[in-house]
Amino acid sequence: MRPSTKSVRRESAPQRHAPQWYLAFAEWRADIQRRTDAWRTVKFFRQSRSHTILWTDVMRGHYTATAPGVSECLAAMPCARMTARKIIALAEQKGYFLRRAAAGDSRKKLLQPSAQCVAEYEAMVDEFLTLADKLGAPPSKARRNNRAKL
Repeated sequence: MRPSTKSVRRESAPQRHAPQWYLAFAEWRADIQRRTDAWRTVKFFRQSRSHTILWTDVMRGHYTATAPGVSECLAAMPCARMTARKIIALAEQKGYFLRRAAAGDSRKKLLQPSAQCVAEYEAMVDEFLTLADKLGAPPSKARRNNRAKL
């Protein structure tokens, strides 16, 4: 006996009517991903958890004036060392990172963000910090109260 080919009618999940700013945030995120002309470094470093960890470590080093070494970055990344090396090499090839020799030890190689990487990172942070105002979101306490109701 053959299985039935009749489609099973599924009840749709109840619709949650989220406030407009959640939709606006989703639209903002989609717009970021569709852009081809801006934020190339942001898109590159959001590809995976390893990319993001590497980016965070290098940017932290930039703002604290203590650039991390390649070996430190490799140790911090959760992927295989060969994969981590490929990510670093690709970031260098695309011009997002610069590899420099340490001042005291020329064997140690430090990673620094390029000017493009710093500019796009700061633009992303600036936009993110003003996002709630742009989307018309209420103060954070009101958003928390609204989440409790949903």
